[in-house]
Amino acid sequence: MTSKQEAKLNMYDSVIKHCEDNSALIKTIPALQNTISAFKITVSAIGNAVQQQLQSGRGYTTTKEENKKALCTFANRVAGAIYAWATDQKDHVIMEKTKTSPTAITRWRDEELLPGCMIYYNLAKANEASLADYGLSTAVIDAFKTAIDSYGSTVPGPRNAAANKTAYGKSLITLFRDADLQLKGKIDKLINGISTAEQQFLNGYKANRMIVDSGHTTTQLSITVTDGENDNPIKGAMITIDGTAVDKLTDKEGSTSIKPIKPGQYHITIRKEGFSTATTEDVKVTLGQATNLAIKLKRV
Repeated sequence: MTSKQEAKLNMYDSVIKHCEDNSALIKTIPALQNTISAFKITVSAIGNAVQQQLQSGRGYTTTKEENKKALCTFANRVAGAIYAWATDQKDHVIMEKTKTSPTAITRWRDEELLPGCMIYYNLAKANEASLADYGLSTAVIDAFKTAIDSYGSTVPGPRNAAANKTAYGKSLITLFRDADLQLKGKIDKLINGISTAEQQFLNGYKANRMIVDSGHTTTQLSITVTDGENDNPIKGAMITIDGTAVDKLTDKEGSTSIKPIKPGQYHITIRKEGFSTATTEDVKVTLGQATNLAIKLKRV
């Protein structure tokens, strides 16, 4: 993802958060509420494609667990959108096929995940023209298929990794185009129809709608985990960031990096067998800057 794309994605996230913070007002305009819901699915697809692109860039070191988690998250969004459409159409057959939950999907065994996701993909593809208003544009559906293929390869060799990275790059271009069309073509116009009596909301929307150029520095969070007794690096410590899909292991140097990552404050948990679990609250990540965090774990 380029720095310009990163800045635009941060703007998308800011717009979504502003609208969520003013959900009572948004609900008074059903067309706006539905469009924002569709926009959120597109933005989620962008985030998934970014993570998959980064994982592909690591080539054969990509872990099956990371790919599976990303695919499960994507599958849940796709199934939810199809289910919502099928509910409106009173199509109980499709409703039954897509009735699921995030927990249920993550519990699927490997031999169940790919066939299950292909059912969702085939349903989405077969009803593509009807699903755009539910957030499943052609680009989102195609990105879902790419995620399925990526998991299917599990641990791609360097050549496949390069091909996957290129595919995700192309997918991002299309997804950003679709997001812009939703934002400029629908959301902006519907927002303009809100009464000036809601000036505070309108001013906030305008401020969040601005793209802040992060320059050439990628927003990232770097974490180093060491033994509290001897300062030796700890390999294989699990890093979990609340509110994100991030679950990463530290390398032999005890380090890992998360990029890109949305600016904001995060609650981070670090676990490693033989050590006490450590938690760090309110870790601030700033747009366009690298945030470094050093953690020492105590032995048990």
